[in-house]
Amino acid sequence: MKGELFYEEGIVTKVSGHFAEISIVAKENCKTCNAKLFCNPASAEGNSDIKSIRAYDPLGVTPGQEVVMALTGTLVVKSVFLLYGVPLILLIVGILTGLLLFENTQGKEAFAFLTGIVLMCAYYAGFYYSGKLSENSEIKNLPQIVKIKKSFEFSRSPLRGE
Repeated sequence: MKGELFYEEGIVTKVSGHFAEISIVAKENCKTCNAKLFCNPASAEGNSDIKSIRAYDPLGVTPGQEVVMALTGTLVVKSVFLLYGVPLILLIVGILTGLLLFENTQGKEAFAFLTGIVLMCAYYAGFYYSGKLSENSEIKNLPQIVKIKKSFEFSRSPLRGE
């Protein structure tokens, strides 16, 4: 997966600085895609077939343009490890530490479990806030727009069906 690139096409719906919000119509392949964790689980405009994804925009796109994004396989593996592997390790370490700390306490298993949960929650909070504070790390960890396919002129959103 190191040199592998995943490509996805979508339509730019919103631009904010060097970042763009892109709407992607879900395909059959989406159900089995390993990169689906990058797609927003909450659908855009209430339509379950349209997913919204944030991407780094080095090309200066505008709303209404059809673009191609690229995502590296390494980024997918890294993200899965950071979102699921590290918290699992912290939960296990927290439980084992809690068992040692509360060795002579009644209900030590419950306290050990809570210790693991607190460690995991602290990690997720730190992960969330560090991503919000550091724009450079966010750029590295987002899909990147690599090509503008075409522009659409529209006065209403093509995604809402208005």
